[in-house]
Amino acid sequence: MNFKDPDEPELKMDLPEVVPEPDVEKMPPGFGVVIPGPITFLYDRFSRRGKALRNYQNVLRQEELAIRAALVVNPQVIERLTGLKDRVEINAFLIHCGITDEYVVNTRETEVYARIIACYETYVADGK
Repeated sequence: MNFKDPDEPELKMDLPEVVPEPDVEKMPPGFGVVIPGPITFLYDRFSRRGKALRNYQNVLRQEELAIRAALVVNPQVIERLTGLKDRVEINAFLIHCGITDEYVVNTRETEVYARIIACYETYVADGK
């Protein structure tokens, strides 16, 4: 295979050098950042897929808020603060007070508890 014929001139083809593609699995994370352009923005803004993606992200945000709010205000806390034990009544009480997950997450716990106690007094005065 290594035999070179001295009578024949060496054949040069001037082909480009072949570089093997890097192994994707060996690349560091975060390699290959894609920057969306104006067409992608418009597509995501007005397409059904873009609208569904925005709705999905809103649902995920609401779910995260609900989980964080449940750490502060849950049926056990309401029961301790007000004495209400029935889950249906606790839900009716929270609807009556208008305490939202956003309010609970963005307000200090002591203020939330003070509002629950004050709202319970009006809830009882209104006749449940």
